[in-house]
This record gives sequence, structure tokens and C-alpha cells, in this order.
Amino acid sequence: MTVKYLEELRTKIEEYLRPVVRFQGYELIELDLVNQGGKLLLRLLLNRPGGITMGECVDMNRKLSRILDNTDFINQSYVLEVSSPGADRPLKDERELRCVVGRELMIKLKDGGQVKGNLLEVKDGKLILSCEDSVLEISISELELAKQMINLPKE
Repeated sequence: MTVKYLEELRTKIEEYLRPVVRFQGYELIELDLVNQGGKLLLRLLLNRPGGITMGECVDMNRKLSRILDNTDFINQSYVLEVSSPGADRPLKDERELRCVVGRELMIKLKDGGQVKGNLLEVKDGKLILSCEDSVLEISISELELAKQMINLPKE
């Protein structure tokens, strides 16, 4: 199995599944396809505004497995893994940022600055953040890194 074949297959599967996933109310954040000893491993990261639960991942795994089994894309044994991106994963694009509206973010800017605030809205390539006593508007193109803040309960 060549790298080119895997990349073409990955693209074909992604183009097929993206609208299916969206119809179910989720965003396909990432799709990876790797060959593990002759068996294909297909990993999907799904999310939606408000997040995705483990139960929803299991449900989508079953649905997508049935859908893939009824196509002729994958003509060999494969394993499908469906999961959430995880709270500590860097947010890469506008699509991912829309899924975390209402959450607290730590943002590093390309100019070296840092901003921490609650994400109120994502629109027209910009983030609207509530930061202490003000509301900031930051262009997504200015972001070096954006991550969700993980607030653990105090004992």
C-alpha cells in the first residue's frame, strides 16, 4: 500500500463522510488513515458546539461503520475510531473555534502577546472575546495558538 494510495483513499473517504457527519449535527475536525500491518486504521475526530459525548462517539462509530461497509472505498479489513478532539488540543481553524463558543480560551498571538477570555462569537474570520471588563475582537489570522482553558474544581 503506497503513501499515494492512502492519501487518495483518505481524501475520498473524507469527501464522502464530511456531509454525512454534518447531517448528523457534527463537524469532521480531522480524518487520519494509516496502514498498521496490512490493516487500515481510520481515525475520525468529531465535534459540535457544546462538545460531543463518549456515547455520541460510540453512536457515530456504529453509523459510520455501516455506511462505510456499504461503499466500495475500503476493500480490506479496517478499524474505525471515532473520538472527540479533547480539551487540550490546539484549535486550528474557524470551524474548530465555532465548536468552543462559550468556553474560556488562552490565545497566543503572532506578535507575542497573549489573551485569555471567554469566546463569545466567531464570525467573518474574527473571534469576539470577553476579557475581564472589555470585549476584544481578534482576527483569526493573528493567532499563533488557541487552546481551551481547563478549569479544575477546587477542593
